[in-house]
Formats: sequence, C-alpha cells, structure tokens
Amino acid sequence: MNYKDYSNGLFKFILPDEVINVINSADLYCLEHIGLPNRILSNEFVFYNKPIFDQDQDCLLLGKNTHVSEWELKMNIINRSIFYSGKSSSLRTDVYCYYNSNISKFLLCHFSYEFYVRRLIGSEALGPYYDNTPEGGNFGKYAELLKGLIKDIDEQATKEGAWYALIEEMSLGVL
Repeated sequence: MNYKDYSNGLFKFILPDEVINVINSADLYCLEHIGLPNRILSNEFVFYNKPIFDQDQDCLLLGKNTHVSEWELKMNIINRSIFYSGKSSSLRTDVYCYYNSNISKFLLCHFSYEFYVRRLIGSEALGPYYDNTPEGGNFGKYAELLKGLIKDIDEQATKEGAWYALIEEMSLGVL
C-alpha cells in the first residue's frame, strides 16, 4: 500500500481512472479538491495516495487507522456512505462504524464539530461544560446542540454510528 504523510490541511487524493469512472461528481470533487482530515473524532487515519477498491469491488479504501491498523476508512460506492471497518483483535470480531451518508455530509459534520468544540465548548457559550453543581454542568445542553447541528446535515448520522455514539456519551456526561 502506498501511504502519504498528512502534515498540513486536508489530504487530497489522486484518483485513478477506475475510481473516477464509478463515483459521482460531488464525491470526486470532495476527494480531489477539498480532501479529508486525518483526525476524525477520536480516530486518526493515514490515507492512501490513490484509493483502491476492496476485494468485493463495492467499497473504496481511503486509508488506515493509525492506532488500529486493521481498521480502514472506506466509501461505499453503491450507497456513497463513509465509514470505517475492520477486525478488532481485543473483541475478536468485525468492527463497523458509520460516519455519514456521503462525503459532502461527512465534511460538513466534521467542520461543524470542529467549530462546535473550538468556539462553543471552548468559550463556554452555554455555560461551563462541567461544574461542581449537583447537575454537573451543561454537557446535556451541549449534546443537544451538537445533535441538532448534525441532524440538520445528515439525520441518519444521529441515529447510528460515530456521531450517534459521541452525542450519547456527551449527554451522559462521559465526555
């Protein structure tokens, strides 16, 4: 596999003709001209210079997780969803984690989350995230706000997968 070091901004892919011929123009534009962030929530990925097809030819392999090398970031070329999957040696099972229904929505959710963390939680715009009151803080308000932001972009992402899990953990005060 050919890996490219991510060091600055978003990773932009070089797409071979066999990929260009099977993905739509929006996904093509996002992958070639906007790129993907190497850090996605708590996962970091190293991307392939040129994405390749998986053995079933229905998913495009975009990169590998840096701390669990069996997990790969993928795009389903049939339904356009973006997710990671692979083996879990500790759980001894297959792992599947849905991000979004397409790359454009994934990027919008990711950028919204980055804004949310840096500008809203960081500024304590809704009050302190945690505090010493019996309620423990405003993490529930922050979770609801994030859920609304993600739902406005991709409702399915608030029902399953990585965004759903993040919002649930936040609403419980775990994060």
